[in-house]
Formats: sequence, structure tokens, C-alpha cells
Amino acid sequence: VLHVVKTRQVTYSVLNHLIDYIQNLEKVGLLEEKEMLHLHDAVQSDLKRLLRNPPLVKFPKISDLISAHPLLRELPPSVREPLELSTKEIMKLSGVTLYREGSKPSGIWLISNGVVKWTSKSIRNKHSLHPVFTHGSNLGLYEVLIGKPYMSDMVTDSVVLCFFIESDKILSILRSDPAVEDFLWQQSAIALSRILLPQIFEKLTMQDMRALIAERSKMTTCLRGEIIEIPYHCIGFLLEGFIKTHGLQEELITPPAALIPSQGNLSFRSAETSGVEAVSFSHQGSCYLVETRARVIIFDIAAFEADKAVVRRTSSLFSHSSDQPHKSLSREHGNLMSWPEHFYKARQQKQNSEETDRKANSLSARAMQLSIFGNM
Repeated sequence: VLHVVKTRQVTYSVLNHLIDYIQNLEKVGLLEEKEMLHLHDAVQSDLKRLLRNPPLVKFPKISDLISAHPLLRELPPSVREPLELSTKEIMKLSGVTLYREGSKPSGIWLISNGVVKWTSKSIRNKHSLHPVFTHGSNLGLYEVLIGKPYMSDMVTDSVVLCFFIESDKILSILRSDPAVEDFLWQQSAIALSRILLPQIFEKLTMQDMRALIAERSKMTTCLRGEIIEIPYHCIGFLLEGFIKTHGLQEELITPPAALIPSQGNLSFRSAETSGVEAVSFSHQGSCYLVETRARVIIFDIAAFEADKAVVRRTSSLFSHSSDQPHKSLSREHGNLMSWPEHFYKARQQKQNSEETDRKANSLSARAMQLSIFGNM
């Protein structure tokens, strides 16, 4: 019965939006009045048919949806299975608040399908163009791990299927295995980075973010008196503990905080981080002094962008490969004397292409392992 109700709600919403869309087409002059009335009658007949006989849709099993979420999928079975049993499935309509800024963290939300939008009074997000989280996201994990109030409001921007896990369940598995603890802290950095530095991390998909964490990130725990260095091509995040700026003017930095290098070649963030000084929770500096035990995760943004560029170049080579043989063949027959030179260039291009393909295939294989999520 619940599946039928869900299907009816979704179908009814889609058909109502279709009516509004048809009316807008008539207003802007793309549809004549007769065409608009015809389409309107067709949609109305579908609405009546829906009310008389709701369609039957086969929904995937909830257990399959839960286990498919990236956060739970990467956990060892001994930890994942009891966690799945305590997970609550929740369907939220658009405009519903999952949690509010400043409230005590009661648990985390795993987004299976839909869009959630974030807003904050303390974190200025004027540089955020699309402050949303889509399927595969985990919300509230950082606040649960550090024990601080929620950093922002999370409001559904569509119909959302999500799963809720209470804080006690997360904290219990946190103490069970150091590897699980490190993994959860890494996963908490996904939402944190998109909130603190949307200029850089908002453009990345959730799959890119998971690839960045798995391949181009390093998380370290530092003790009092140690020095944390942020290379010029990297960006760090202080997850827990306290650090100070290293220099003449010492400033105490509390978590969460984005650590941005102040020197070196910053071409990889020239456009994205314009105005970053005005963003809350951001600090610029290459060295920081640890005041208390601190946990920091550092992203190698430049190397990750280079990896993505290799994949884009490879796909571009594949898309144009069908045109190349015909062009080179005509040139060779047009001037036989220049054929050895062309042959030498072709061999060089082939060697370069094989090297590029090797790198791209390794990256693609790793990306496929990280996230094939949402296909259900």
C-alpha cells in the first residue's frame, strides 16, 4: 500500500508540473491555444486514469538501497551489518527540514535519492552557486564525530529518500576499529569541504569527491608542538584539535577550518578562490603549530586536476580517432616522399596515446570501484 501511495504522489506531482510547463509554453508564444488545450486535456485524462487505477511500480529492496550507499558499502561486514539493522528509512517531501543550524546532532542522514539544500547564518556562502547535496551524500557526520551542533540548515529541495542513523550507533562503531574511525573522518570531509570552500569543491561531483579522498588525500593526527605544512598545491582542513598560525602574529584556529597555502604557484585555484578571504572558517598560511592533538586532512588539488585532464584528453582522442586514418592516408598518397616523416610522427603519437590510455584506464578502474551509485 505504501508503494502505491508513493507512486501516486510522484506521478501526480510530475503531471501537475507538466500542466504548468504547457501553460508557460503558451504564454511565451511557442504553443497555439488549440495545441495548449489539446495537451492540457491529455494530461487531465492521465490524471483521471491515475486516480482510478494507480500504476504498480516495483521498488528495489530497502536493504539493497542501504547497502549500496557509499558510506556503508566501504565499511567491513562486521560493522556494516549491525549498522544497517538500526537504519531508519524516511521519505521526505520538498521543503522539509532535516535539521537546523545550532541544534544538537542526533544522527546522520544518508541521501539515497533526491536533492537537499543547505543554508547557514554563520557561514557566508555567497560564493556558492549550487549549495545542494545529491544522492550518495552523508549529512551531519562531521558534527556527530566532533560532538558540536549542526553547522547549517538542511532542507529538502525535492522528494528525498534518505536513511537516518542515530549518533549513538555511529559513536559505537567509531571505537571498535581505528581504521573505521579514520574512514568516517575522511567521509565527513566531503560535506565539510563543499560548505567551507564551495568555490573549489562545489564543482566536483560526489564521485569526484570520493575519488579525491581515496587517491589524492592524506589524513594525519599531530601532537602538541608539531608543525603542519600545507604544500602550495594542496588544501587542508582542520577536523579536530587546535592549531596556531606559525609566524610573528599567532592566531588560534579552532575546527572546522580550511587551511589554504599563502605562497607558491596557486594557478589551480586562481579563478575558483577569488574572494576567499571573505569566507568564514578559512585561513591562509603554509605552516601551522599544533596546540593540542589535531586531526588534519590534506587534498592534493593540483594532482587531482591533472588526473582529470588526462582522462579528458583521452576521451577527446577517442572521439576524433575515426577521422585521423582517412586524413593521414590521403596525405601519404598525395606526397610519397614525405611518408617516412609522417610515419615517424604517427609512431610518436601512438606511443603517447598508449601511455595516456594506460593512465586513464587505471584512473577509470579506480573510479568505477569507488562509486557506481544511483543506478538503482
